[in-house]
Amino acid sequence: VCTFVSNHETSKLALIVALSRIFGASMSTALRNGFYLAQAGEFALVLLALSVQQSLVPGPVAQVVLAATPASAGSPISAREVVGDLDQPVAFTFGPGKKVWYVEKGTGQVRVHDLDTDSDRLFVTVPGVNGAGERGMLGIALHPRYPNKPLVYVYATRSAEGQLRNQILRYRDDHGSGVGRKVVFSSIAGGSPYHNGGRIAFGPDGMLYAGLGDGGSGG
Repeated sequence: VCTFVSNHETSKLALIVALSRIFGASMSTALRNGFYLAQAGEFALVLLALSVQQSLVPGPVAQVVLAATPASAGSPISAREVVGDLDQPVAFTFGPGKKVWYVEKGTGQVRVHDLDTDSDRLFVTVPGVNGAGERGMLGIALHPRYPNKPLVYVYATRSAEGQLRNQILRYRDDHGSGVGRKVVFSSIAGGSPYHNGGRIAFGPDGMLYAGLGDGGSGG
């Protein structure tokens, strides 16, 4: 069980997420300072350090408890920085071959980090991304049969068709580069840049699910 507690007087949060068999898992969350990977027996911990504005803390105390199968007693736990100096990488997922796929909120970049070689490469840059407030590139998912079906999906608020729109875009992985952009979902973005969703994930039924947020204004 992992817990974090924060109050209005701090803008630095540390979140430790316990994942069983990490390379088969997929998750997405907000972070700023990078990815951290720690190993505990056959299980893994991902440490996410993030900075948030005080206004994003929902109350005097915020607490998250995530349960996972505990490692054996006395298992050594160590941590190392996997990727640093990132520009608001607010979503990531794990692909085959011990690779982390992640997006940067404002730059529109989709990047891939190889955990074995520590190499980091650009997959594609999505044009027209608007990262104001809580908008931006907010989600990423790989097709359940990737790489046999080499499709990568991202959720972004971007300028398109002369309007600001929330879109789910699909790219085809062509030897490590994103090509053939196709819009699979598009809706007009709300007037407020706050309370955006953007999390996307495939369910066990093979359907792609997306959270759009409530589009409310700040406060």
